Amino acid sequence: MSTIKGCRHAVLGTSDVARAREFYLEKIGLPLLEEIPAANLFACGIGGFRLSVFGGYEAAPPKGDRTAGMNLVFEVDDIEQALAELSARGVTFDGGIHEAPGFCRFIVTFDPDDNPVEFAQYLR
Repeated sequence: MSTIKGCRHAVLGTSDVARAREFYLEKIGLPLLEEIPAANLFACGIGGFRLSVFGGYEAAPPKGDRTAGMNLVFEVDDIEQALAELSARGVTFDGGIHEAPGFCRFIVTFDPDDNPVEFAQYLR
């Protein structure tokens, strides 16, 4: 096996492509990379990372239930500024700014299918 060099692409299933599109493109502000309505797919991304979102999946259980799934974490330079900008776009957060001491400061929201989405300012 060759050495793993990084992660450039993630695939996310959604129960509602239109709601996911609004969340990731309009509220979060990721740029649209590709859209294929016939495949019930759109892709967005940032900094060389691609997120492909496919529709046709069942909705996940309500947040708070401990189930397997994916948690996206986007890096930001300034967590206070990210909180202000995203809140102004209508994104709501689970609590305020949290901290993993010595590692990062972060905020948590949930996409339309209740997948956790975090924004983190790394401290090291």
